[in-house]
Parts: sequence; structure tokens; C-alpha cells
Amino acid sequence: SNRTYPGSSLEERQTFLNDTTFFTNSSGSYNRDRNRWGIKAGIDYNLTKSDLFSFAFRYGSRDSRNFSNVEFNEFADPGLLSNFYLSKNDRGRGGDFYAGNFNYNHYFNNEGHELKAEFYFSERDFSETNINELVDGNNTITSGRKLTEDGPSKRQQFKVDYELPFSETNKFEAGAQLSFNRSTDNNERFDYLTSQGIFVL
Repeated sequence: SNRTYPGSSLEERQTFLNDTTFFTNSSGSYNRDRNRWGIKAGIDYNLTKSDLFSFAFRYGSRDSRNFSNVEFNEFADPGLLSNFYLSKNDRGRGGDFYAGNFNYNHYFNNEGHELKAEFYFSERDFSETNINELVDGNNTITSGRKLTEDGPSKRQQFKVDYELPFSETNKFEAGAQLSFNRSTDNNERFDYLTSQGIFVL
């Protein structure tokens, strides 16, 4: 699915110092885009009348982008101070992911007497880029910064539960759980070099 959320902004601000009034007016537009898709599959299989095995798997991708252009006009009254600039922001994040789980249930002869086991695993590999630029009245970039982040993350979990009822109101329960999580983050910052017109690390 693909969704878009447009919008606009308008702001007027005044500050006072002695007999001088400082104005900061801004107006702009922004937009948010989201795109995602995925597939799911699963199977249930009775090994015996007392043993049930199931497996489910999901794979997909997610992408989002937020960008805005806001014009600023700063001036003073009285005075000759006047400053016009444009602030541009562009942020994007996205990547692929998958997840799956195995389930095993064993039912004993007595009702409620059962053993359950589950193994869950998932992995995602997302990246993010955030760019901010300031542009003057001559359409020249005066400053800028770019931040990037990427890295995969993994998760695995194993869980087992056992239930043995003694009566309608009492039962014995036991279980164990083991989890494993690992993630890697790579973060970098680039500054805009006006003399060359590029972002440098």
C-alpha cells in the first residue's frame, strides 16, 4: 500500500527589544509518503492425533519519506535588517524484513495436560538518511548536514511450557524461555562543503 500525507505551515513571530520590533515569518509545505507490502504463509500439520505442528512465515518491505520546504523572512522595524532563506529537510527510512515461527503442541490423555514449544526468529535490515539544507535568496546552499544510519538486527526466541492439571481449579505449570538479540548500528555525519558543493564526512 502507498499513502501520501501532504500539508502546509504558516507562522508569524514578533520579538521586541527597546523600540525595535523583530519579525520572523515563515511559510512552507511538507509531505509524508509511506509504502509497504508483505506476504504471509503458514501450514498446520497433525503428526498424530496428539501432536500438532505449525509453521508461519512473513516477508515484506517498508519505506517512508518525509520532506519539507519552509521559507523564512526575517526583518526589523525600524531598521534595514532583512534576511531571507529556505530550509529544506528530506528524511527517508526503509528496508526489508522477515519473521517466522515454529510451534509444536503435544496433548496427553488427560484434558488440559499438554506440552507446548515455540521457536521464533526475525531479521530486518533498515537504513535511514536525513538531509538538512539552508538556501539563501540567491538559491545558494549556505550550510547543510546529512546523517545516515544503517544496520541489521536479528532476534531469536525459544519457549517451552508444560501444564498438568490436578483438579478443576489447580494445576502444575512449568516453562522456560531463551532469547537472543543482536543489532548493528552504523552512524555517519556529513557536513556540506560550500567550496566544493558536496557533503563530506
